[in-house]
Amino acid sequence: MVSDRPLSDRVWPKTGFWAASFRVMFPLSAIWAAVCVALWQWGNQIWPNLGLTLEWHIHEMVFGFGGAAVAGYLLTACSSWTGRAPVGGVALVMLASFWTATRVCLLLGGALAEGVAIVTTLGFFWGIAALLLREAQQGGKAGRPFFVAVCLAAGFGSAIWIYAMPMIDQARFIWPVLGCAVLLTVVGDAWCPRIWTLPTNGRVEPVQSYLSGKIGLGWSC
Repeated sequence: MVSDRPLSDRVWPKTGFWAASFRVMFPLSAIWAAVCVALWQWGNQIWPNLGLTLEWHIHEMVFGFGGAAVAGYLLTACSSWTGRAPVGGVALVMLASFWTATRVCLLLGGALAEGVAIVTTLGFFWGIAALLLREAQQGGKAGRPFFVAVCLAAGFGSAIWIYAMPMIDQARFIWPVLGCAVLLTVVGDAWCPRIWTLPTNGRVEPVQSYLSGKIGLGWSC
């Protein structure tokens, strides 16, 4: 039976750069990965007052680069869960603005900028969680509580990291890095079988998910 529920209640945009999250967040993620490494390596030489630290670098690679990649993937993949159009338009513009504002504020430094960064990083990650819940509800489908919980925890972790950045014990750096590795393993376990296929009796069958899971764990360790 064909449902008369519309695929989406959105009217803008149907096509273009802001029509799907991967078109925005994946390029931001890739660009920031290169810029972040370059700034950490040479930024203090070019801009002596920049004052970038190892704590900043780890935060930006996990919550900046990783956060943008997660947003691009989850808000695109949720279309296959809900049957609705990809998240885009105003909601995507707001997420990208939150993400960009966080990066700029952490570069500027200072108590006021860090306070704004805490608000914007919470808005970014908790905004992803809210959009996932909204899409599931409006699509009449079951949500993905694991990914929602990850986004909520990432927002809280990023905010705490920014607040406590000067006081963080280096031994605790491993936890967000391990969390990011676990998330990549879980996402890869679901994603790889969709793009890797093997011919079987003249048909193309997806690779079993446990295979990609083992490969993901091998690369993460």
